Amino acid sequence: MSKSFDVVFKPSPEQALLWNEGRFFAAVERRLGSLMTRLREKISSNLHGGVLESRTGRLAGSLSEPTLEREGDALIGDLEVGGNVPYAVALERGTGPYEIIAAKKALRFVVADKAYFRKLIERKATLERSYFLSAIDGMEREFLEELTSAVGEGLSGE
Repeated sequence: MSKSFDVVFKPSPEQALLWNEGRFFAAVERRLGSLMTRLREKISSNLHGGVLESRTGRLAGSLSEPTLEREGDALIGDLEVGGNVPYAVALERGTGPYEIIAAKKALRFVVADKAYFRKLIERKATLERSYFLSAIDGMEREFLEELTSAVGEGLSGE
């Protein structure tokens, strides 16, 4: 299961007139592209020791490059992580207690060079280790301030 972050910027009807002239769109696109790149860097940092210690690099490798797409009057920035990593959400949100039940005779695992066999293993809950949503939350004010500034820049024609 993947986590995706979309930023949708939809201008007001008055702004949409300027949007189609290009300068308004260019100002917002430039700023949103920069913000999405910085968000990707923050998530990557979280995946490389900021929040989680990387073991295989598989989760960090699933972090997409940010994309920007225009749909009508809306500009959409998208960033995704964990698309092919089944444990991505469990790390992000934590888990409740759960059981692992043997599909056949028994589960086999080794601890300190000794093999153990069990039909069932009870696992304790795991804590949330937010690498994704914490990065978004940490940049929320920055997104608001910079996009507001970009709107002003686009309206003034700078």
